[in-house]
Amino acid sequence: MTIPLGLAAERYGPGAVLLLNLAPRIAMPAWAVAVGYSDHALPANAIMAAPLLSVLGGDCVFNSLTYAVASGLTDDHVVRYAIPAFSECLSATSLLTASAVTERRTLAT
Repeated sequence: MTIPLGLAAERYGPGAVLLLNLAPRIAMPAWAVAVGYSDHALPANAIMAAPLLSVLGGDCVFNSLTYAVASGLTDDHVVRYAIPAFSECLSATSLLTASAVTERRTLAT
């Protein structure tokens, strides 16, 4: 997905592609939380369907575009590397939070 979305970013701008990429980045942890909280309606194995929600790219697209935007905005090497690292931290934090919620719900039953 990175190459087609990279071409779309050249045509429509990186902001449009980042907005498209934001939907699956929100949907994947939201699905994990939904599975964790609705254990009576969804089995715990349904959490494995979360990656299927990543049809518009995932971390690769997001990181590539943020790195490209950061590189174009500044000549400072620290800022160039800080922005993608920060986005990775946010992504990992949201996924770990969703996993912790699911684990707590599983242990409660």
